[in-house]
Parts: sequence; structure tokens; C-alpha cells
Amino acid sequence: MDIPDLAPGCTAKNVVQPGKIQYLRPECFIYPVAPNQAFWDANCDHTPNLDGMTIAQVGLNPLTCTNLLGHLGRNAIIGPGLFNVDMSIIKDTHISKFGENFNIQFRAEFFNILNRTNFQGPTDNLVALDPLLQDNPSFGQIDQDTQVPMREIQFALKIVF
Repeated sequence: MDIPDLAPGCTAKNVVQPGKIQYLRPECFIYPVAPNQAFWDANCDHTPNLDGMTIAQVGLNPLTCTNLLGHLGRNAIIGPGLFNVDMSIIKDTHISKFGENFNIQFRAEFFNILNRTNFQGPTDNLVALDPLLQDNPSFGQIDQDTQVPMREIQFALKIVF
């Protein structure tokens, strides 16, 4: 399934469930459906690869077109989001005892200072639209590592002369 249709009552905004591991709602995605029988006869695949079963045997709408692209727009679904705060504190100290250009610089750098978890969107488990795998429990789940590492703090002392 390349581009699905949205089920009636679903929009690009309510197909996601922010704050949950099951990020995408599987019931919101369906195969495209032909507008009428004449369109289906002229344009749709009459023998889709459903392990020898017909569209009706799988339980889909009789006008389902497995070879058509749906109306869900490109990049229509927003991912879980990324929020990252980095901070750096620098203190330059001039020490004239060792020469007029002698400086010591202390740096403290904090990466992901709030230590927020930023999950990646679901990308490798989007097979719920296969009618034979309709009950795939991992469809739309966030199961990958975070996009940014945990909080990191580093200190440095730099001598400039």
C-alpha cells in the first residue's frame, strides 16, 4: 500500500495519538475505494495478490482498488516532535602575569539539558494495510530509539597565548 485513504471520520490531525506508544490509529487507514462499479471495472486490479482470496473473502469493500493511490497527502501526518535545548557557559580570564596575550578559557557545555525523550516516528511497522495482516498489533507503534542522546555535560579548559 503506497498511499492509503483515510477512513470516514478521520483527518490527518486525529490519526495520531500523541503521548502514546501506539502513535498511529490503524482504523483510520483504508485502501482506496472506486467511486462506482464502472470506474472499478475500467481501472482497478481484478485479481490483487491476496493469497488466492478475493476482495470480498478478505472482508474489504467490493469497490476496493488495491492498485490505486489514496488521497492522503504527502507529509500530512505530523511526527512525535523534537524539542532539544543545548546551553554553553564560557568564562574568559586574562592573566597578565604570564604575558599580555595569555588567557584561560573555561567552558561548560550542556547538551539536551532538559533530558527530554524525543522519539522517532513509526517507520518500519506500517504493514497494517495489508488485508491479510489487518490485526497487526505493531502498526504505527513508536519502537525506535530517540533522535537525540541523553543529557551530556562536558567541561573544558583552554589556554590561549
